[in-house]
Amino acid sequence: MARSEARTLSRPLVGLVLLLALAWSQLGGADAHGGGDPRLQAEPVGPYRLFVWVQPSPPQVGEYHVIVALTEALPDDPTGLNGPPVFDAAIQVRLVHQESGQTLEAAATHEGADNPVFYEARLQVSQPGTWAVHIQIAGPKGTGQARYTEAFAPAPSSWREWALGGGVLLAVAGGLGLWLRGRGSVRPLRRSAGPSGALSRR
Repeated sequence: MARSEARTLSRPLVGLVLLLALAWSQLGGADAHGGGDPRLQAEPVGPYRLFVWVQPSPPQVGEYHVIVALTEALPDDPTGLNGPPVFDAAIQVRLVHQESGQTLEAAATHEGADNPVFYEARLQVSQPGTWAVHIQIAGPKGTGQARYTEAFAPAPSSWREWALGGGVLLAVAGGLGLWLRGRGSVRPLRRSAGPSGALSRR
């Protein structure tokens, strides 16, 4: 559902969906928002409370999803569940590779999210190692930022690579077998004991 469609829902209804999802995530429901594992839960970020989930987990080279929910921070509310949800913030996600300094950046939006109640950014990570994830927020109540790190594993080998490698090995093994069979079918030449001294096969 696009952002324009999400706006047709009443604010209390959308807020209720968000708060139920956040409450479930606090109880250990990692898939409360539609998939992903939590990274930040009710993180204080300026005037807001920030919730972040990621896919895949553990992360690996390839597409990396950062799913974000935002509520207004209220006094004496460490859970972040009592503040009203914030749907009109500008959220930027930036990844910095700690070894090479490579930087990736994408906006987290409702349009890119599987669930329009949340914001989502999708980034293509090209190399393994440790990446710092920076989340910058600019909303109607003010700005803030948060940071965490992720260790990305190399991408797993695809079945095509395994199939190609297996095919090459089978071809080599087959060729070697034929070569050995051919060698075994050739008998050595021996000199006969007759007076002519002619060569013959035995």
